[in-house]
Amino acid sequence: MVVRMVWSWWRQKAKATPAIGSVNARRYERIKDRGMQALLNWSSYDQISQLESSLSVQLLQMSVFSFDTFLHRGETNDARLARLRDRDIEALQQIPDLAQVFILHHDGYVRETALKQLDGSVGAPGCIYALLWRTNDWVPEVREAAHEALARVLPQTSAEVIVPALRAALPRIASWGRWSQAGPEMITTLAQRDDVASALVDDVIQSEGAALTVVFRELCKTRKIDPQLERIFRTAHQPHIRAMALQTLLSGKARWPLPQRRKVWIDKPSGRSRMELQFQSRDITVDADVLGLLQRAVTDRASIVRKHALDGMIALRHDREMAHTLDALVAGLEDDPNSGVRSRVAFFQRKRREENP
Repeated sequence: MVVRMVWSWWRQKAKATPAIGSVNARRYERIKDRGMQALLNWSSYDQISQLESSLSVQLLQMSVFSFDTFLHRGETNDARLARLRDRDIEALQQIPDLAQVFILHHDGYVRETALKQLDGSVGAPGCIYALLWRTNDWVPEVREAAHEALARVLPQTSAEVIVPALRAALPRIASWGRWSQAGPEMITTLAQRDDVASALVDDVIQSEGAALTVVFRELCKTRKIDPQLERIFRTAHQPHIRAMALQTLLSGKARWPLPQRRKVWIDKPSGRSRMELQFQSRDITVDADVLGLLQRAVTDRASIVRKHALDGMIALRHDREMAHTLDALVAGLEDDPNSGVRSRVAFFQRKRREENP
């Protein structure tokens, strides 16, 4: 009888007490260590998804191979989920840094608690990406908590941690349908931070990959890129980045795409149309050495840069002061191996003959 009473009291206490216990504490420590290592080594969206799945598996194993499960035999599924949620939330209070891992938790209540607990600087780029990702969470309260966490964390986090996450997030955010207007505004404000803007410019110059286009367009929103445009044109590894920097300098306008697209009819009677990007622009704040840029661009090894140079020369063909130099530069490209370059040369020369008979 006494044994039965003690057993009943123990079970009731276990149900009412959220303490995680020493065994579970060690398990949570292992989850934290593995998660933090994965966040530190993070380099892509796929790895975040894998970490989220791995965390769910580890927590499931804890719930199955646990003495708590034996104590709570016969409980309903809702009661079990609530108990495990309370245990995970209690673990957040007891174990430092677990919050950075639990923002990838499968339970929205735990994610929200983890986000509210985050404060101070973050040392893992993967954690910053996960925070940005959570601003598109399917739970409104989690999205709000993610924005608040970013507002606390980002000012104290170094650019070396922010930039890899920002570069990975920028190509994806256009498809994040649950973003509020606060999301794009936060990204733009972040890109305007001196150390972040400088690191992004270096990244655009030195890195590889088509996704750099999105990073360059984001930088175009801020005047901080203007003094760096010529350096980007001269030293960027990727031809399309050199071409965009040249186009910006020659036109005197920095452009970036808007979220909205417009319908353009190809053949209205037959119902054929396509959706085109809309752009916003601003005047750049530097004066470019146009002829110096063109002289370098026509000798660039990439045809896309030579094409943009010719587009610029076609736009400038009415400038009498530069006319002789432009004619000489265009003539040097008559035998260019690229057909797109040769067609632009032919167009320029035909227009010059028509306009100056």
